[in-house]
Amino acid sequence: MTEDVEIILLGNNQLRNLPLDLARRCPHVKAIFLSNNLLDEIPPVLNEFRNLQELYLDGNQIVRFDGRLRQLDRLRVLSIRGNRLTTDGLELSGLAFLEALLVDDNDLSAIPRDISMCPQLLHLSARNNRIDEVHHNLAACEFLTELDLSGNTRLARLPVALEHLPYLRMIDVADTDIGEVPNWANRMPALEYFILQANPDD
Repeated sequence: MTEDVEIILLGNNQLRNLPLDLARRCPHVKAIFLSNNLLDEIPPVLNEFRNLQELYLDGNQIVRFDGRLRQLDRLRVLSIRGNRLTTDGLELSGLAFLEALLVDDNDLSAIPRDISMCPQLLHLSARNNRIDEVHHNLAACEFLTELDLSGNTRLARLPVALEHLPYLRMIDVADTDIGEVPNWANRMPALEYFILQANPDD
C-alpha cells in the first residue's frame, strides 16, 4: 500500500485484527470497509486514521464499541450492522461530527443516552434490535432527518421530545408495538412519513 491510498477494502477476508502499522503506511485513508470478517473487537489501529470519514464494520462479531475511536473527530459515517452490540457496549463520546449511525441487527435494548454527544447526526438506523426505550436525549440531535426503529417488537412508545426535531421527515416504527401515530407527531413541521406497517392496530 502507498501513502496515496484513500479507501481500504478488506471485507470478506476472515480477519481477526489489522496490522499495527497500517495507519502509518496509509495516513490519508478516508474510508475503511471491514464488513463480514471475524472481528470481535474494534482493532486499536483504527484510532490512528485521523482523516477517516467512513467506517464499515458490518457482519462481524463485535460486542463493544467502547469509545476507543474517540480520536476520530472527522468520522461522518459509522456502520456496525449485524454484530453483537449491547446498549452498555455502545459508547458514542468523541464522535461529535457523526452524521450517520447504522446499528441494525444487533442486541441493543435502548438507544444509548450519550446519543446526545452526536449533535450533527442526520440518519439513525437501529432496525431489528431488542429496543424498548428511546430516551429523550435523542432530541439533542437537532438535525436528525431519518429515524428507523423498525423491527423492534418490544418498542411501545416514542418520547414526546422528538416533536422538537425541526428537520425530522421520516420515522419508521414498522413491526413494533406502537399502534398509532402519536398526537405530537402532527405538530412536526418537516415530518412526511410515519410508518406503522405490521403493527398491532394498523
